[in-house]
Amino acid sequence: MMKKLFLAAALCASASVALAAPANVLIKHDTNGMEITTTKNMCVMCHAADYKLAGKPVKAGNPTTMPANHWSKAKDGKMAVDPQRYNCTICHSPAKNN
Repeated sequence: MMKKLFLAAALCASASVALAAPANVLIKHDTNGMEITTTKNMCVMCHAADYKLAGKPVKAGNPTTMPANHWSKAKDGKMAVDPQRYNCTICHSPAKNN
């Protein structure tokens, strides 16, 4: 029940963020088969490896890091992906899917 409430709240909040977003940011790679569920986000696995890297430049060939405004402090006090930013595809879409 709590997972469903969390997901519903996150999706509603994400929708309001998307409405305020100035433009849809393109994802530079194919996203076919990449899951985003309440327990798994394949985008976060590569793009949010560590909050300390948030918004910092990366070497060529490495994934772009999520900016600091996509993070918030979790209940345990550690930085985690903000629930309002968890569903990446609300604001981001692939430039090309094969």
